[in-house]
Amino acid sequence: MSVPADPASHDVEELRRPDRPQTPGQTVTPATVDRSVADRSAVIEQVGESGTHTFTTKSGRTLKIDVDRVPVARLKKKAIRFSVILIFVLVLAGVAGGVVAAVLILLASTETPRATPVDPRDAHRAALGYDPAVNPFLEASANFLGVGVKSDVCLVVDGSATRLGWFEPVKKSVRFLAGKGGRDLQLRVVYSLEEGSRSYPPPSGAAEAEPESLGDFLNSVKARGAADLGPAAKIALAGGPQQLILVTEQQIFDDQIQELSTLLDSAPGVQLDVILIQTSAPVLSELARQRGGRCLTLSTRQIVQWQAEAGPVATEMGAAETSVEPSN
Repeated sequence: MSVPADPASHDVEELRRPDRPQTPGQTVTPATVDRSVADRSAVIEQVGESGTHTFTTKSGRTLKIDVDRVPVARLKKKAIRFSVILIFVLVLAGVAGGVVAAVLILLASTETPRATPVDPRDAHRAALGYDPAVNPFLEASANFLGVGVKSDVCLVVDGSATRLGWFEPVKKSVRFLAGKGGRDLQLRVVYSLEEGSRSYPPPSGAAEAEPESLGDFLNSVKARGAADLGPAAKIALAGGPQQLILVTEQQIFDDQIQELSTLLDSAPGVQLDVILIQTSAPVLSELARQRGGRCLTLSTRQIVQWQAEAGPVATEMGAAETSVEPSN
């Protein structure tokens, strides 16, 4: 710290400040002053006035200065220390804020989208393979119990005695398909029965008398005993259809699946569709998928309900007696 030497010349004299000034009320003794320094700097003398210090320069001038106005090293050190801490805290807060923001952005980008609630009706449709709310007897396109048909299709129907519950409703569905498809549809029907397989139209050269119509053939078929689907499928594929639709309630065993798969391998262009009534057969369903088709699981009640809802439409189409050209 420096002060003018006198008011006229304003020459500057140094007034050294102490590193640790004494608090007011204490006296600086001569023993605490370095005489070699005293000749070149100020000697601090504590006076009685509270809050002031008396400074004497080497020229002999005496100054009284308010202690609060004396800049000392300790105060500067505190200010520097406070500034450094403040800067460090601000930098640390900035870094922490940046890390938090980066984590939030990362979490937002990797957050798994919330799953859309599944409609129970969609799950039911997926499990069955069809929409039970859509009545196939009211559809504009030709179909068999909800399965779309190609222009050349063969139905293989299980005729075991245990199928009596749905045997007649399925017969009615066959009639409906024949009437809906008309002459543009090449339809063949093979029933697997206890006494063997019967088909309409029968193979060329068959010993059995040919029914006059599909309706006569269906009326003559009765469910009884236990049936083997393998021979019926072989007869169906021998006609070279584009599509084979299998209707059964049987529990299909591995050897039967293998037999059917072998038969299909001999007719690589044939699509297989399966209608399971009141049962399930995952292996058969997978075989249908591999052959470009689908597997539906129906109940007798569902079929009867559809036919009842269709009313006169199902009755009129089912009553159509469509002749089918004999197969080779």
